[in-house]
Amino acid sequence: KAATASNNANAIIKKIKAAKSAKKSKKYTITVTLNKKVKGKFVYVSFNGKVYKAKTNAKGIAKITIKKSALKKLAGKKVKYQIISGNSLKNKSVKIKK
Repeated sequence: KAATASNNANAIIKKIKAAKSAKKSKKYTITVTLNKKVKGKFVYVSFNGKVYKAKTNAKGIAKITIKKSALKKLAGKKVKYQIISGNSLKNKSVKIKK
């Protein structure tokens, strides 16, 4: 377990796959890939004041889904959000269409 913990601490965000716009009537999915294949690492997304979290799978990929009910209130706005994993932090934004 000690080896896994050290790998876990050094894993940083390698790639983020998320649309630049979203419809208020659809869910919004953010896929985060870490630079190491670490299972069980938590990835957090701070979206419009609420924090979502997901665990990575064996390939180091985590999927966070934001429900359409959260997007309905934001129709016509541009929302900035942060993706956090360990010491790694990335800023992104999405335009919510009406």
